Amino acid sequence: MLQKVQGRTAFRCQSCRNRFFEGQVAPTGLKSKGTSVKLIRTRTKKKLAKKLVVVSIFAAAFIVFWLFLRYLTTDRAPTSDSMVTSSSPLSLQA
Repeated sequence: MLQKVQGRTAFRCQSCRNRFFEGQVAPTGLKSKGTSVKLIRTRTKKKLAKKLVVVSIFAAAFIVFWLFLRYLTTDRAPTSDSMVTSSSPLSLQA
């Protein structure tokens, strides 16, 4: 179960039916065909692509959140055509 959480896939030897996980050293005495370099490169590219997608989604969400937070916390001056005046209520006492 922990191996699956770490992203390792389970394999089984066809001759002896031993179970092992990706990245583990094969038990001694077993014949290994060897994995082609091309297949390893393809797997590595797929894993890298998945990680890049996750990182880019996180970065985009963070930027949107930051812009929204900045919009909420920025103090904006009123426009000249608004009805709000800058005089204080104390100056109106006469």
